Amino acid sequence: MANTSSVTVILNGKEHVVERAPLRAWLELEDIRDNIKKAVEIGNRDDVACHIYSYISTALHIEEDFSSISWIEVSSVFNAIFSLNLPTLDFPLLRSRIKPGQISWDYEGRSWYVWLHLLASAYGWSSEYIAEMDIDDAIALSQEILVEEHLDKEWQWALSERSIKWNKQGKGTFQPLDRPDWMQPVRDIKIPVFKLPQSILPVGNIIRWTDDDEPLAS
Repeated sequence: MANTSSVTVILNGKEHVVERAPLRAWLELEDIRDNIKKAVEIGNRDDVACHIYSYISTALHIEEDFSSISWIEVSSVFNAIFSLNLPTLDFPLLRSRIKPGQISWDYEGRSWYVWLHLLASAYGWSSEYIAEMDIDDAIALSQEILVEEHLDKEWQWALSERSIKWNKQGKGTFQPLDRPDWMQPVRDIKIPVFKLPQSILPVGNIIRWTDDDEPLAS
């Protein structure tokens, strides 16, 4: 499952070979990516640029003056490093990254300790070993740990009286324990079909493309 791929990027005329980040380094990059996302959501362009610079500097382990580097070059390097560090599998555990609100015990850099605690508690591995794990291996094992824990909770819930909801007639109905979003079935999004008003349709021949990329006029 491990992926040891790398990419070569050129920043400010210097060539850098970037290795795919192991778990702890990846989590640090993900925290920076969350900051980029937050800055985008509030429309703060300065913070977006600042966090992208931080992402690149962290990934390349360098201190760089980005003021003289074109934005096209910066964005190209960022996209290359970001793509390199994407998990290769579509893990349900990562589908829901939306945080409903910051919890009172949260702090900067907590992601690493959450993952460290989860994996060390289950397998007894050292922090050094866990830090250097491939992200696919770490995510897959973490998801299995959480699935096992939740299924055990469901079993305990089913044995308790709290799982039965009674109506006025004294008839009981079993109420399953709620599962987290990432354990829910993936729902298909149906796109509604509607007709466009003739007034906004294009004028002249419409070019359609076939599966063979052969343009057809209609």
